[in-house]
Parts: sequence; C-alpha cells; structure tokens
Amino acid sequence: MKTKEKTLLGVALVGLMSLGVLLATRSNSFGSPMNATEKTYGLTLGSHNAYVSGGTNVVTVNSGASQVTFGYTNATSKSGSHVQLAQNGTLYNVTQITSITSMTVSFSGSLKARLSYDRETWGEYFALGSGVAVGLDCPYFVEIKANSQSVIDSVDFAYTCVVNPDIPTEPVGDQLIGVIDFWDSSTLGSTGSTTLVNAAYVSDRSFASIGGESKTIAASVTASTVYQGRYGGIGFGSGSNVGSLTITLASGVAPTSVRVQAAKQGTGTTFKLNDSSKTLTSSVSSNLKIGDVPFLEWTFDSAPSSLVFANLSGSSNRVALYRVYLYGQGQVMPTPDTPEAYEIGFTAIEDKTSYTTEDIFDSTHNLTVTAQKSDSTSAPVSPENYTYQILDSSENPINSAAKFGTVGNYNLKVS
Repeated sequence: MKTKEKTLLGVALVGLMSLGVLLATRSNSFGSPMNATEKTYGLTLGSHNAYVSGGTNVVTVNSGASQVTFGYTNATSKSGSHVQLAQNGTLYNVTQITSITSMTVSFSGSLKARLSYDRETWGEYFALGSGVAVGLDCPYFVEIKANSQSVIDSVDFAYTCVVNPDIPTEPVGDQLIGVIDFWDSSTLGSTGSTTLVNAAYVSDRSFASIGGESKTIAASVTASTVYQGRYGGIGFGSGSNVGSLTITLASGVAPTSVRVQAAKQGTGTTFKLNDSSKTLTSSVSSNLKIGDVPFLEWTFDSAPSSLVFANLSGSSNRVALYRVYLYGQGQVMPTPDTPEAYEIGFTAIEDKTSYTTEDIFDSTHNLTVTAQKSDSTSAPVSPENYTYQILDSSENPINSAAKFGTVGNYNLKVS
C-alpha cells in the first residue's frame, strides 16, 4: 500500500502543534477473466490518432501489425482529446477486433456501450464509468454511445486474437468481414480522370478479418473508366463511357451480402452490382458528409466469386463509389454483467489540526477516512481497516496513545 507524507508548520511560540493529513492511494488492479497463458494485445484511441472528420478513422494497433477502422456518428474533432460526440453520437469498430477482454474509456459526460459478435445482433447497453476498466466476455465489436454531449479523451482495448470458443454454434445475422474504403472528402471537388483504379489502390483501402485472421479481399482488380480520387471516392464513367470495376475475391472471402455507399454525379440514379441495379438517392456536392449517404444493399443466394460494379452509359449517369462493406454469417452477443464497483483510492481528513502538549492523539483526534469507488460513489472506512502513525519533525514515530509532551512539528501518516 502506498502512502504519502506532508510536512506541516508548527506554531511553537504559543505551544501548539499543527497536524496535517495526507492523501494515500491504495493500489488496485482489475483482473481479466482470460486464461493467463494467452497473449494480450493493446489498441488505444487518443489524441495521437484523434478523429478529424468524416465517418471513419483508421488506427494502427499498438503492435503495428495491422489496422482497425473505427466509425463515428454525430462526431466532431476536439483538441487534446480523441473525439467529441453529440447526444446519441457513437464510436464503434468497423473492423473486427477478435476477443476483446477489457475496455477502459476516459471521458467527460455520459456514455454507455453495447457488444456484438457481428455488428448486427447486439446485447443491451450498459453504463460506462470514466477511467473504469470493464472486463468483457470476448466480443468482436463494441459500440460506445453518448447519452448527452460527451468528450472522449481515450479508449483502451485489450484483446487476444484468439477466436472466442463460447460463440453460439448457430449463426444469427450477418458479420462484417471486410471493408473497402475509398472515401476522401478532400477530393469531393475533383473531376480528374487520369489515374485508373488498380489492385494496389484497392488493397491499400481494404480491411478484412475472418475467423480472427486478417485477410486480403481482392485476388485481382480490373478497372475500365473508373478513376482514383474523384468526387470524394472513385469515379465511374467518362464522357459517355461506362465505368466498370471488377474485384475478384480472394480465397475464403465469401460474402452473403454487400452494402455500398455511393452518390450520383448528374441526373442518373442507377448503380449496378453483378447485373442487379439499385437506385441512388444522394448526389455529389462540395459539402457532402459520408454519414449522410444511405446504404444500398445486395444479398446473394450463394457467395459470388467476384464483385462487378458499373454505372450506366451517358455523361449524366456518372457515379462516385465511397465504401463497400462485405458481410458473412455472424453470431449473437450477450450483454456482460455490470462490473462490481471497487475501491480506487481514499481520502483522510483530520478536522482538528492543532494540539497542546497535554493532548493524546488517540483519544482527541477527529479523523475521518472515506473510500472512493469506481462507480463515483464513496463509503466510510471503519478504523479497523486503516492505520495511522504520528511522526516527529525527524520522521521518528511517537506513541499516539501518550501525550505529545513536547512543542514541535508533527506529521500524520494514514494508510
């Protein structure tokens, strides 16, 4: 147990002694329920990788081995912090983080969180305490939501990369298995048509995790009249020519559905995937926000081996493609138990700070010790659960059951 001491000045001329009471912090650690032999990895969101704008933020995990994409809604940047969320704003991982064992969020405001194996079926929300480590039963996805405007300074995740053996055997809903992110708001005003999309361009913007393993989404890429960095994403069509992008999927990438965010550049409203057409409702504009672009969804009876995107011919039918989300079968995520509040420190207050040489500390002090809890509550600490010691000006212990006897400066140490 750690203690601190504070030196106080005595009023020797009138025969009184001042007594100070220090703040001592007890050491507490949060125990993870995971097997101690499993290696744990870390991922931190903070001011060093703060949210800037748009709907996502790509973060390199602490090991530097891979990247994780996080999504945001109703979010604004906040200097010195990670992000500010308006009421009902959210922060969530888009890329799967396999088997999250704990999460600690430092924030001001009011936040809650929920968990999922697949970002489709969620457990119930539970309250978060700032700086409080929450032990988790190895979910793959976490969503943090603001009850009111809140500033998130940091989020620390611990995870194992080991597939959760307790996932239900029957699949429920879809699990996000990959994302291709072409969104770049800085190119919203660009109409350039000089650089075709290629395999490297797609690969650099692809993030996939299947069964706890990082995957390559595209085995190969073929583009015809589809250009990089146009209209905020990739641009389909030039003149009256049709734009076509074929992504041949890598082995093991077998989506059951695909969701797309795209916008029209012109009056045309049609965008195709594998010869099935959907209607576009968003238009490219200089102030377009990715969070305002609705999803188009295609589902498949059997997983396709490739994805072929295309617009219609004609200069009024050009399309900007922003994001592609690939889904496979997923699992149900239960709600974790609410973590029990635990002691994070204590305060000691001595109302009586001046004593005469005839006083006995044990029988005359007014010492109150209060424990601070992780859920922001406090509770009194009974005398049998703490100790104190009187020290003279040379740091030598004196008998607190006897009279002070001598004028001088004394310290009180509580632990």
